[in-house]
Amino acid sequence: MKTYRAAIIGCGWRSTGLYGGWRERFGPSRLAKYPFSHAQGFVESARTEFVAASDFQQETLDRVQKDYEVPAEHLYTDFREMIEKEKPDIISIGTQQEQRAEITIYAAEAGVKAIYAEKPMTSSLAEAEAMAEAVERNGVAFNLGTNRRWAPGYETARDLANGGEYGDLKTIITYNMDPIFISGSHWFDLINFLNCDRRAVSVQATLTQGGDKFVGDVMTVDPGGHGVVQYENGVTAYCLTTPRGSEQEVICEGGAIYMVGNGSEWYLRRLGKHADPGHAGPGSREEFPDFETISTTLAIIEELVNALDTGDPTTRGGVRQAQASNELIFAFMESHRRGGQPVELPLKSNLRLQRDFDPQSEQYRPDKLRKVK
Repeated sequence: MKTYRAAIIGCGWRSTGLYGGWRERFGPSRLAKYPFSHAQGFVESARTEFVAASDFQQETLDRVQKDYEVPAEHLYTDFREMIEKEKPDIISIGTQQEQRAEITIYAAEAGVKAIYAEKPMTSSLAEAEAMAEAVERNGVAFNLGTNRRWAPGYETARDLANGGEYGDLKTIITYNMDPIFISGSHWFDLINFLNCDRRAVSVQATLTQGGDKFVGDVMTVDPGGHGVVQYENGVTAYCLTTPRGSEQEVICEGGAIYMVGNGSEWYLRRLGKHADPGHAGPGSREEFPDFETISTTLAIIEELVNALDTGDPTTRGGVRQAQASNELIFAFMESHRRGGQPVELPLKSNLRLQRDFDPQSEQYRPDKLRKVK
């Protein structure tokens, strides 16, 4: 079978640097397993070859050369030059979101047919629409790195919540929205996924941090916040910022699903009934169905490979799914800017994120490095 050429733009810790040691960083979890970083996935996949990389920091490229044995002549400080010369089939974009739209649009127009972009999608609604239009016009397969969408545990939870055994899905709660771009992007995508990607129709939110950092239409920091998302099918999602961190509850008419400790524990509770409609009975705890723990990074890459094989760019984390979760981020900020009033979706807003900071070195752990075989 054909092997596809893969290249990385923006060689930070998530795309190349975390080559081992992820369990030490995130703790025990049934969420995912090795390979974790994009580069790991390209190396471990039998269908991809990691052939080139681009980054604005030469020290980072030197490390990629050493750790992944990518020859110096295939390392670039200009991503355009890399795409032109290397002609990759798949690119991974691990830059900050302020640069992601420009790179995605250029790659799509230059003939790249599969893109694996880190989350969040981008830094404005206009950029997100431009990305989506370029990807669709050029028939590009696109996946956003909101990895829980590919995790079998969350897929099982979605199927249970929407399968009817526990009654209709009513409520989703997620407990960590701080900050809403880098962290909340995971949870916005997850609540959409758990509700089968039905359309959100309104958002009401308050920023708990960064609410005073608007300069006109520009948000200068990645803020934290909490709020409520209403969906067209009547489901309500409560997006909170609490010490519970990366946890979720999915509540149906007759049962609830609990995802605890960033995927370390999963269980069900069948809700009890009571003669008084305002009170619930004790209910009963049930075992969550067993599921396979996989590398979600590898699953994302393999889905892009399948799209290249078949010529069908449709993916689980496609560009419109990415755009939908990205819109919720800006709806949170716009609602806060309007004094906490509800905002209707689709959202019209000129808000954008533009942070002013120097380029940062990746969070690299050489003591945890797992060498390429």
